[in-house]
Amino acid sequence: MTTIQIEKIKNRIKEIESFLGGNTDYTKFDYNSLFKERTELNFILNKQNIYVTLRGEDKYYNAWQCREFSEYIKKNGFDTHDSCDIDDVYFDKHSITIRLKSTGQTDIKRFETTKEMFSFVQGFNECVHQLKVRCSKI
Repeated sequence: MTTIQIEKIKNRIKEIESFLGGNTDYTKFDYNSLFKERTELNFILNKQNIYVTLRGEDKYYNAWQCREFSEYIKKNGFDTHDSCDIDDVYFDKHSITIRLKSTGQTDIKRFETTKEMFSFVQGFNECVHQLKVRCSKI
């Protein structure tokens, strides 16, 4: 997906959110189609680096979880790789891999199944969330 396409999607999401935020009388327009469109556009953005077929009701949730995981790794780094070394993070059937700016790649973790991978990502994100909650109370 090109940068221009990504920007168009982001702009459309902002338009929808702005419209929904300013119009609380849902009887005057088809809010279901706007909610659905926003959900689908967010899904398209979230699944960019997921090279696994996402199906069912969990596809939106798993794509969002992977996006959260990727953003955390790109912001904070991983293992011996600083955030400035990391170009992107991608997910395929049996691994989560860091794509480095030096054109190298390194696996974060390998898995037997995609279900195991998504469970790892969800657990990781929950740990990060809990750490943020704990630190904010201090």
